[in-house]
Amino acid sequence: MPLHDQAFRTNDLVPASGIYEILHAQHLLAKQVVLFKSERFPKCSRCDFPVTFLLHHGLRALDYVNHLDVRVPLLELQPIALEDSPQNADAQLREEM
Repeated sequence: MPLHDQAFRTNDLVPASGIYEILHAQHLLAKQVVLFKSERFPKCSRCDFPVTFLLHHGLRALDYVNHLDVRVPLLELQPIALEDSPQNADAQLREEM
């Protein structure tokens, strides 16, 4: 099965470097994140519910960055807003605009 057709979850190994879509109903997280091959998919910093990831666009060039000292693995995803529900967070974002 192609990687674009698979869903990955928190703590799975990242199968390919690239841009991944983030799905998490419990909190409003970023829509996408760049992850490196062989790292672990990050967790939500606010809860223990798994986060789901879908490969949006593979970036094989990132595989050559593996040994740089400046690269830090992403362990947790921070919610965008303080509210617990995506509906409240959307309302807060609209108010700030």
